[in-house]
Amino acid sequence: MTEHRAPDGSFNILNSLLKASSLDIVLQEKSLFTLLAPTDAAFTKLPAGEIDSLSQEQYKDRLVSLLSRHVISTLISSTSLATCSIEAKTVEQETVAITVQGKWISMHSATGIQLLDASVVGNDIKSSNRVIIPINAVAINENINASEGW
Repeated sequence: MTEHRAPDGSFNILNSLLKASSLDIVLQEKSLFTLLAPTDAAFTKLPAGEIDSLSQEQYKDRLVSLLSRHVISTLISSTSLATCSIEAKTVEQETVAITVQGKWISMHSATGIQLLDASVVGNDIKSSNRVIIPINAVAINENINASEGW
């Protein structure tokens, strides 16, 4: 699904987490979507142990919620939308506000909480029904308190 390389890393961690969450299957069936794809370097910015915790079966619901924030149910191109703000739905039908300014993307929840502040770190990877945009950050989940662990 995302077996492509980004300039500052690969998508190995993302691919692993997509499989652990079963979102890889959902994405194979989804007709149109944009994946704001954190690179391996983005995931390594998370606190120590977070990636291992995310992969545990007992936290699968939290993992799905977190990764779903990266899947937008419409096609967005970081190159054709040099400066824009749009409202879109995630794969779980959560409404989010996305702002693109050059190589910078931010996302806010319907309640105004900033969920993502990232830079685009490579070219969009496009096919007929999907766009994968490599980014250097992982979206947060406003419902997860990191101090509680995953």
